[in-house]
Amino acid sequence: LLSDAYLRFEGVNGVDTIFTLSSFSDVRSYSTKWNDNLFRDTMELRFNTRRQRTWIINELPIDRYLYGLDETSGDAPSAYLEALVTAARTYALYNFEHKTKYDGEFIDMKNTAADQVYHGYNAEVRRPSVVKAVNDTAGVTVQYAGETIVAAYFSRSDGRTRDFAQVWGRDVPYAKSVAVPCEVGRTMWGHGVGLSAGGALCMANDGSAFDEI
Repeated sequence: LLSDAYLRFEGVNGVDTIFTLSSFSDVRSYSTKWNDNLFRDTMELRFNTRRQRTWIINELPIDRYLYGLDETSGDAPSAYLEALVTAARTYALYNFEHKTKYDGEFIDMKNTAADQVYHGYNAEVRRPSVVKAVNDTAGVTVQYAGETIVAAYFSRSDGRTRDFAQVWGRDVPYAKSVAVPCEVGRTMWGHGVGLSAGGALCMANDGSAFDEI
């Protein structure tokens, strides 16, 4: 097959279509039965001539994208999962609205920890509780002064989050350092800005609702 344009494959059943990328291998290290090469809705194959690289792109609605997140265990408390997917939805929406991070490319986000870990349809199958959290918070995002925020999150703090400016050099009024009491004395994992997943889990275990977290 030869084409002078990019290739786009649209499922006849929309978001209920599941594509298999037979030449793509992304096997989970903990179980070789999971090759995460299944994706919903629409696929594109594009080549960036300026940067000489090829993108395989999964295009789908934000909440269906969130179904395929692989950022956390599926057996966590529901309030924690709801808080995490709300942050993830907000981060995805910000990138969709602004399109600055990958300017000149054909994507809004990568499927790795450079943005958010996304493993497509198999992640839905493995973590139905995440799918439920997405559905239970449908459409909920975090706004500041009427604008979608950069909803950063990370694994664990050392008892305090970091200012956005301290890490990334730009003052952001909603991303200021706050205490995370249950993580005092711990080793920080991640950039430290925004939501600490470990702190969020503590709050959920203590009975906080997702919007409090």
